[in-house]
Amino acid sequence: MLYTLLSSILLISFSCSDDQEYVPEFPELEISFGDLTETHYYNEEFVVTPAISSDDSGFSDLSYKWLLVGADEIRELSTEKDLNLVLDTLGTFVLNYEVTNNQTEVTTSYVVQTLYIRSVTSQGWYVLKETANGNTDVDGFYNGVSNPEYNIVTGRTGESLTGSPKALVFSPAFKINTSSSVYYDNTAPVLLAFSEHGAMSYDVNTTEALGNLDDLFFLDPASSQYAINGAMCNSSKVVLSTENGAYSMNGGNPAFFPVVEGDYKTSGLFTCADYGNTLAYDSKMKRFLFLSENGYNTSDTLGYFKDEFGEFNKDVEFPVNNMNGEIVYLENTTSPGSDGWSTDVYAYSLFKENGTSNEITLLGLDITKFVKSTYYYYPDPTDYSNYTVVRPGEYSPVSYKKVMTASEHEAFVNAGHYALNKSVAIMYYENNGRIGAYNIATDVDNESFITDIPSDEQITFMKYIKCSYQSTDPDFAGLVVATYQESTGTYKIYQYKLEGLSSVTKQNQVLSGTGKVNKVMYVSTTGSSYGSWEGKLYLYN
Repeated sequence: MLYTLLSSILLISFSCSDDQEYVPEFPELEISFGDLTETHYYNEEFVVTPAISSDDSGFSDLSYKWLLVGADEIRELSTEKDLNLVLDTLGTFVLNYEVTNNQTEVTTSYVVQTLYIRSVTSQGWYVLKETANGNTDVDGFYNGVSNPEYNIVTGRTGESLTGSPKALVFSPAFKINTSSSVYYDNTAPVLLAFSEHGAMSYDVNTTEALGNLDDLFFLDPASSQYAINGAMCNSSKVVLSTENGAYSMNGGNPAFFPVVEGDYKTSGLFTCADYGNTLAYDSKMKRFLFLSENGYNTSDTLGYFKDEFGEFNKDVEFPVNNMNGEIVYLENTTSPGSDGWSTDVYAYSLFKENGTSNEITLLGLDITKFVKSTYYYYPDPTDYSNYTVVRPGEYSPVSYKKVMTASEHEAFVNAGHYALNKSVAIMYYENNGRIGAYNIATDVDNESFITDIPSDEQITFMKYIKCSYQSTDPDFAGLVVATYQESTGTYKIYQYKLEGLSSVTKQNQVLSGTGKVNKVMYVSTTGSSYGSWEGKLYLYN
């Protein structure tokens, strides 16, 4: 990059006398900045060594200034000829270089380069794992970086989290304090890793550990002592489940509110509903319930369902109170509509009745109708004069039921892990190292959908994940499957790209490390598509 200065002087400062003293011209300079690139990463060492030459001997008495120009501020970086800088700010900037002839006091400014400073840790896969000693840590596999970052928790805090891994969730607008005041004056994209008795909040852009479990409960310090059993998140909140009950942290807050009051016990099975509400399973009273958002600055409140049925689910009539069994799986997807699929939030659950081992009941829960604040049901969508107002909890949320028997679906009934496709009505299940696919809409069961998992590897995690939101994300939507090899104490993570109802392609990339995987999450917090990614958190957390 070569710049030649003849007479394009931006700032001229000189003194005049009555005899109009002659001011010499700024000598002609040739400045080369070398081959610079636009995209750089947080904490990267950035060096620019300008080559300056001139035919005029007067050019040697020069001074310099480097400026970084952002949207809201201009930052002076250095007054040395060469720039040696650690990039500690994220965003888009213009790098300027000012050269001053000290004899004439003439300053010329050069636009050196537009810089896109990104975080290498803000795009990629994060893995929550159990360590060899039974504690919890996190590994990172970042886009465009060949070397993984293992044991992030230990690397930032000096020790792993106590107890087995329980949850890995994300808070897009976690409140942080970047000043010396008592106010939380900024937000950050924060990953929250939970073990049974510990937690770390981690800024994926700056790679800072922001706090521990006690910091997340500073509004209610006593609650940090209770064992954790699960968590969920969406773009506006995080819900945590402990042996003491459920806690909510709305977007833009730095800690959990006091426990949601009521006679219940959450088991860690949550899923997102509309209007900030959360569908949950109460393992104490054997029922579905919902946590209703009760304002920005207070705890959620508990909501219950009646075992009553409307026009839209009168043929199902599955009671959701005092259930004689256990809910063993709960996950959301998109809901079936007249065209096959719509964009409304829907969920599927699996129920095992007490005393039965040869069947499992697949339930569909229409949480758009039954958990949002108010729903207007139109039996005839073309007749807007005829409708029913449905309020939260007024009816059972179950609108689909199918009893899966071992005689017809043995591998499904006895599966160890389940996962839902987020585009079509297909549930995947794992049994003895094979992954099957059950099409809910057509009742077609393929017990050998994926069969190439090595026999000496045990599947520990399975999830449908989409991660193609911008050009720097991998073009992938499909099953992510983690396995554990006991003889080596190591894990592998396979990716199976899914297209349509039956097309499956195993990807070449295999992630690996030590420990046993509990959860895998894809994170993409930079670029214009950040909003698209975090808006889908409820599907993939």
